[in-house]
Amino acid sequence: PGTRWAVEIKGGTGLVGTCGLFAWNRAWRKCSVGYELAKDAQGKGYMQEALEAVLSWGFKEMGINRVEAQVHPSNARSVKLLRRLRFIEEGRLRQCGYWGGQHHDLLQYSLLRETWINNDARAAMSRDDDPGEVVIEPARQNDTEVLSNLLELYSHDLSDVFDLELGA
Repeated sequence: PGTRWAVEIKGGTGLVGTCGLFAWNRAWRKCSVGYELAKDAQGKGYMQEALEAVLSWGFKEMGINRVEAQVHPSNARSVKLLRRLRFIEEGRLRQCGYWGGQHHDLLQYSLLRETWINNDARAAMSRDDDPGEVVIEPARQNDTEVLSNLLELYSHDLSDVFDLELGA
């Protein structure tokens, strides 16, 4: 179980990506995070802004203690994003993923509640009242076509890597 949000730019023309928390293990108080962003929206801070909101929500509303992320070693932007969000690299999962007819190693990252809360409190004190540029809302069933188009921007089917179940 989990949830996925649509990512839109304020004043924009629609969906530019998604992010979400999935594989929620309530007993262990952990889940995984997944995200994707259209190529022309990358490198502008949109996903960081969206993930900050999603992670805050997850720690507060879901009561999770640990969020995990897996990323391909060559995805430098995603690695950099996770590190900016205070995720810690835990190791390499050898041949953990499979797409494009071959196995791929993935890097395992995690973020603990205590790290997020300490970092989030400092960030909140330094933030101004700027509401940001990103709007996130639960993904709707009618976003399926847009999500499919977004996934075509990638060289492989991300459904093999990320849980793309839409939230209600």
